[in-house]
Amino acid sequence: MAADQKYVLPPDVLVRSGKGLREELRSRLGLGPDEHVLARPHSRELAAVVDDESAGVVELFRTPHTILEAVIAHSEARALEPRETLRRVYPTLADLVNGGLLVQAGSVLEAPIQLSYREGDRLGGFDILAPVHLATDTEVYLARLGDGRFIALKVGRPGQEGVMRLRLRAEAQALARIGGRVAPQLLEDGSRCQVPHLALAWCQGVDADAAAAELRVGGEEGRRRLLGLVGRILRAYAALHAAGILHGDVGSRNVVVDGREEVTLIDFGLARVDGREMSGAAPTRGLDLTTEPEAAAARLTGTVPELTATGEQYSLAALVYLLLTGSERQRFSMDRDRLLGELAAPAVQPFAEHGVTGLSSVEVVVRQALSRDPSDRFESVDAFRNGYEDAAARDLAGVVRRPERGRDSEATRTLLDTVLARLLSPGYEAELDEPPASAAAGAAGIAYALLRIATVREDEHLLAHADLWAHRAAIAAPVEGGGFREGAAFVRFVEARVAAARGDETALPTAVEAFLASCPTGGGDFDVFAGGAGALLACATLLDALPRGGADEARALLDAHGEKLASHICLGMGADPEASTISALGAAHGVAGMLFSVLRWHESADRPLPSSVDASLRWLAGKAIPVGRGMFWPTEIGAPLSDRTLAASWCNGAAGHVALWALADRLLADRYWEYAEAAAWFAWEDGGVVPDLCCGLAGRGYAMLSLYRHTQEQVWLTRARQLAARSAHHVRDSLQPRDSLFHGELGIATLVADLERPDFGGMPLYEAEA
Repeated sequence: MAADQKYVLPPDVLVRSGKGLREELRSRLGLGPDEHVLARPHSRELAAVVDDESAGVVELFRTPHTILEAVIAHSEARALEPRETLRRVYPTLADLVNGGLLVQAGSVLEAPIQLSYREGDRLGGFDILAPVHLATDTEVYLARLGDGRFIALKVGRPGQEGVMRLRLRAEAQALARIGGRVAPQLLEDGSRCQVPHLALAWCQGVDADAAAAELRVGGEEGRRRLLGLVGRILRAYAALHAAGILHGDVGSRNVVVDGREEVTLIDFGLARVDGREMSGAAPTRGLDLTTEPEAAAARLTGTVPELTATGEQYSLAALVYLLLTGSERQRFSMDRDRLLGELAAPAVQPFAEHGVTGLSSVEVVVRQALSRDPSDRFESVDAFRNGYEDAAARDLAGVVRRPERGRDSEATRTLLDTVLARLLSPGYEAELDEPPASAAAGAAGIAYALLRIATVREDEHLLAHADLWAHRAAIAAPVEGGGFREGAAFVRFVEARVAAARGDETALPTAVEAFLASCPTGGGDFDVFAGGAGALLACATLLDALPRGGADEARALLDAHGEKLASHICLGMGADPEASTISALGAAHGVAGMLFSVLRWHESADRPLPSSVDASLRWLAGKAIPVGRGMFWPTEIGAPLSDRTLAASWCNGAAGHVALWALADRLLADRYWEYAEAAAWFAWEDGGVVPDLCCGLAGRGYAMLSLYRHTQEQVWLTRARQLAARSAHHVRDSLQPRDSLFHGELGIATLVADLERPDFGGMPLYEAEA
């Protein structure tokens, strides 16, 4: 470091004192109370740990200083001898400079690491949709070609163009050698352009750590699938090595796992082809927790470690250990020098230390690949893969399969029992917060929920109570008119639905006529929640519920009214959805719900679909955006893709799309399956603790149930149960009315009951009923 060179701490470097952290977290990080950690978000470098004195000097570099200026200023402020201070802190400052946390003032590295492009920008012939990854030297975006295909656009960051041209060119050469077999297909090599970039086929999926985390808690079936996933990762790397390519950056983030647990390897910027550094840039090796012992030892001597096949085998074994156990193979320090020492002399913990048992054969194989001495490892990654697969088969053969028990959590069973006891208690209607006829949280909603639960359980007692609540709603019915769920139409619908369930052929025609008299037929309100699409779904539900060979008059009335509603909705969407005034895309208030209502009606009425429906479906499919293993749809046309507040919900998000695409797939000859699955994946992977049907976990649970009924794949039923359990847990903290069908306990209880017979029910007031 030159004596007159000024250095600065970039504004996005974080400095945190150990004193401000919980003792448990400090211990896990290996951080003393008088130590400080420095980290730069999006940097490829590891965090640094410094002592209290060095941290005081570092803070002075918030403004540019030479090393001597900072040391003198710190010493004068604390009455210290400057030369002694310099002797103590100089090695730390040198490490921070070498690690990119302390940079030359005025250089491009001083600027915060932030994105160069935003949604809607264009780079060459690519439309930028959303950022995916940001690092010191690289930015990755989800982008779209003119023909609608999604791509990953990898761009060299400003100030890093020179070295990134070389590295992107090297990556392009490696990808060309692979030819899209276990890595993305290279679509364009723009490494020589003014803004160096690569365009790669988009890989749908999540990183290997996220995929493995879900499988580790999946019981015996999850373990079987986890072992299979690890085997596919090993096969991918074996194929890579057989092609003469070393990846150079093994880690969970560079293994993409799709919805079928197939594997794609990404990020070949540090790859070697036939043992050669392809970029022509200075040899580079990253430092992370998969670094092999010989590479760490080389770093301790100040030399650049060589990338070898046996070294990459070790890194791959470290990744396998993490995926199988959910933990690192030993506790590592955050201090760089201590970390290098730990990596150079590994002390691998047994699987049992992490609560993993039953994988003794696999553990022996993994530990051999993790041998400190390269000569003790397998002769190749393919030999490692072969040994692993044999060991996994032996471990799986020893598993005694047990019948699945405890499918429903205590929380869900308790919730359902509590709700039923409350609704069946004498005089409870006097305690309702909402008006007695309210569909939101009143008698009509309660009657419908009890009807659904009674149907699942074939319980005449519950059905009688549903009839009682429907009668209460009818007595206090609101003024005729209004939207479907806002006025009398919903109350009359529930009356008719209960009469059909009870087989009351005397009351049924009168109830259907009363429903149709209250039901909207026109106007500009098309949505499911309050408008024409909701009324059309009600018509389809009642048509399905009519007794076969009877109720001819009611059937004719429903048929005529439903046809008017369906025609009105198709007219509202128009031949060109892009030119329509309807901008919302979701199930409750937008195009997805409108299309679903038309599909359901034509299925129930056994009528051919208008050709405009398929065109509208293709248009809506084109609005989907891939994220993780799934896809989501913007809330409305023109909404920023970064706004994902309700992106997984039933009302405005992906959960509401699952039933649409599953039904479209069934009616239109297997053309929309991928969208049903992708919507379900997004609804599953998204976070959140909102518990209800409309916006939260319970509505997403019904999406999982919908896909289960469409595919009969057990994993989607398991996910539905998990979401039901989460919603039952979180509803305890909800401030919504507890008897609300769409926002309270009532809807969650209905989901819990439907899960008792999962082939039976669907989203209330939306999907077809048994």
